[in-house]
Amino acid sequence: MDKKEAQSAGASRAEASTERERTPFGTIEIRSHATDFTVEMRGHSAADLFRLGAWTLARLQVSEWPEEGSVKDVVELESDGWDDLLVNWMNQLLFLSEKHRAMWTEVEFSRIQETGIAAVIKGKPWPERAEAVREIKSAAYSGLELVPGPSLWLARVTLEL
Repeated sequence: MDKKEAQSAGASRAEASTERERTPFGTIEIRSHATDFTVEMRGHSAADLFRLGAWTLARLQVSEWPEEGSVKDVVELESDGWDDLLVNWMNQLLFLSEKHRAMWTEVEFSRIQETGIAAVIKGKPWPERAEAVREIKSAAYSGLELVPGPSLWLARVTLEL
């Protein structure tokens, strides 16, 4: 990489804004870029990490969470491992968000293990006049990292706009 490319790469990193939030399930750090978000999540269990995934999508989809209304659906997925499962989980939630015009704020797991997940998701419909803050196309495998741990679960996932 020549000096000009290095300066350009440094400038694009400086343009990315970072938001950090504590939630009941752990912490989330969101770095926004022109074409995607890089999301880092830290939870104390697999269930917390996957709840953080749902919460992150809800937070990015609308600017205000409605007080009323309720939507419910079921998610059952099989995958090859934790990292694959996280991407599939977030993409399924994105699909169901579009289908129901809703964001998912509650998750009840009946099964969560490295090769699969079964959950009831509950959420709130998008407000009538709410404009999507950002339209998220998908969770991507590029840059994906998931570190399962006995006391702390870490994940980094890219959300494509």
